Amino acid sequence: MNQEILEQTLQAIQDQRIHGGFDTSHEWVDRLVADAGEERLAERLDAAIADTWPWEVVADLFGMLIWQTSDNGGALF
Repeated sequence: MNQEILEQTLQAIQDQRIHGGFDTSHEWVDRLVADAGEERLAERLDAAIADTWPWEVVADLFGMLIWQTSDNGGALF
């Protein structure tokens, strides 16, 4: 998983939480999934996301992943 793509994705989500709308965030989530793949994604994200990110941002990421993965988030659970 490309750490830079993950950081940019989280930053886009955080920025758009403040300024409204999530259009750019969804584009970054698509890039993240394309780069990282879906296999064991939840576990790999858990290991890769620094504890310094607000839980709300991480929750939004997982919420978007539910809609943007091929199994509608089934593997995330």
